[in-house]
Amino acid sequence: SGEAIDRAFLSDMIMHHMGAIMMARSVEPHIEHDEIKNLAANIIKTQSEEINEMRIMLRNL
Repeated sequence: SGEAIDRAFLSDMIMHHMGAIMMARSVEPHIEHDEIKNLAANIIKTQSEEINEMRIMLRNL
């Protein structure tokens, strides 16, 4: 059903974002170039915010 697809999509995207955050956190301290360090920091920030939003969406389904 549509709701099951919505739940599956949100759950999969949360896991995907968590993987990106873990990857960015693991390399951020070792990145030399400021532009890339900023990218990693931005990934951590924005994808963490998106995870929170998606968790709220899941609770509201």
